[in-house]
Formats: sequence, structure tokens, C-alpha cells
Amino acid sequence: MSVSDLVAKGYGGYRGWDDTAADADYKATGGAGKYDVPSAQQYSSQNNTTYTGPAQSIQDTVKQTQDLYREAAKPAIASLEASKPEITTSISSKTKILTEKYDNLIASITGNQAKAENKQTVVTAGELGKRGIDPTSTLYGQEVTNAVNPITSEYTNLSKDATSNLQAGIQDLGDLETTQLRNVSNAIAQLQSGAGENAINTALSLYQQAQTNAANAATLAESKRQSDIANALQQKIYETVTLPASNASIASSQSSTANNAASLEAQQKWLKLLEDSISSNTSNTPNIEIPNLMGGNLGVGTGWEVVR
Repeated sequence: MSVSDLVAKGYGGYRGWDDTAADADYKATGGAGKYDVPSAQQYSSQNNTTYTGPAQSIQDTVKQTQDLYREAAKPAIASLEASKPEITTSISSKTKILTEKYDNLIASITGNQAKAENKQTVVTAGELGKRGIDPTSTLYGQEVTNAVNPITSEYTNLSKDATSNLQAGIQDLGDLETTQLRNVSNAIAQLQSGAGENAINTALSLYQQAQTNAANAATLAESKRQSDIANALQQKIYETVTLPASNASIASSQSSTANNAASLEAQQKWLKLLEDSISSNTSNTPNIEIPNLMGGNLGVGTGWEVVR
């Protein structure tokens, strides 16, 4: 088959070939890669138009189509480009908010540490006072220090954990910024490749989903860190402030009950002695002053009738 015949069938890629080579290639490959759109001459003859230039190759047609899609994608690309500084600003704002939140948390830990240390100092001082240990003595200072040190250590570790969590949160936000900016760049690259309309929509949809997933993952991680440190702080407050106060209240109540019981027992013993004295002195009726162990006198008796 001659070159002219092949070109007439649309295999414009054989232009410039000799007939023998073109025929052999066509038989071997079926004209793969050589097919062209109908020639401009054919188009003009079929549609009564005037030929204005050489035939357009399939490659040119594809390129033209891609250029059209790139042009259509420009608004989306511009919007994505504009989102880059917005992402950076958003991450910066989140970092500032996160830092302030942890600063407040650390301040709360420090405040509760002081309360817990004071509470333990008061409790220890009370116990040492009962044992008669002089507050100015070396032993007194050592005992107070030994009692307070574990509390100081626990709250110090909480502060360190909070600081570590803050650093991890800032790192996560930095990683989130990097991921979201990379997602923007990937979406722009896909749009600039000249993909079709459906591919453009798919690229934008995948980009939005990737951004959402990245943000959700960072939020979940930070929420867990904050929950863990808050729970740990509440537990330490209970152990070092609330529980000792409750135990002290119980101990005071028990002490008061014991004192009242001792007073009642003393009154009962005195009354028993009085009864024994009356029984053994039936012929003698002295004036008897009855003490009121709860404060004051019950009265002065002038005979058995008053006593009884």
C-alpha cells in the first residue's frame, strides 16, 4: 500500500515515508501511532470550506483539549493557592491557643501543688506536736520535709507531663500544616496535568477529604493528651488535698467522741462513789457538793433528799 493511500485512510504519520517502508510498517504494526484526524483537504472538500492549513494531528488535538481543561481548572487552582497562607495562619492561631491552654494547666498544677504541700505540712506539724517535738528542732524540719517531698515530686512530674504534651501538640500542629500544604500542592499538580472534568472534581474531593482526615487525627490526639493530664491532676488533688482533709475531719470527730465518752465515764464513776458513800453513812447527812464535770456545779445538797 502506498504512502498516499495510507494518508488518505487517515494514517498521516506515514507522510515522508517511501512506499515500501510504509507498506511494510503498516502490515507489521497495523499503523499503530500513525493514525491522524482527517486531513484538512478532506474536511474542506466534504464541507465545502476552504483549506487554511495543514492537517491537525491527534497529539495536537489531545494537547488542545488538555489546555482547555487546564484553563477551566485555573479558578480551582487559584483558590487552592490562596488557601496556603490561610492554612499557615490557622495553624499559628491553634498553636497560640494550645500554648495558652497548657500554660493555664501548668499554673493550676503549681497552685494545687502549693495547697497540697501546705496541707501536708499542717497535718505533719500536728502529729509532731502531739509527740512533743519542738518545731525549732532539726528532727521537726526533717519530718516535715520527708512528708512534703513525695507531693512535690508528684506535682513536678505532672508539670513535666503537661510541658511534654504541649510540645507534642505543637509538633502535631506543625505536621498537620505540612500535610495540609502538601495536599494543596498535590491537588494543584493534578489539576495542572490537564485532567478531564471528572478528574478535576475527583481531585478536589480527595483533597478536601485528606484535609479533613488530617485535622481530625490531630484533634483526636490532642484531646486524649489533655484528658489524660486533667484526670491525673484531679487524682493528685484528691490524694493530696481532698483525702487528707477528709481524714483529718474524721480524726477530729473521733477524738471529740472519745473525749465525750471519757467525760461520761468519769461522771459515772463519781456517782458510783457517791452512792457507796451514802450507803455506808446512813446516820450522817453532811452537805455534799456535786461537781458537774461538764462545767459548773449541779448544786449543794443539805440532806439525802437533795442528793437523791
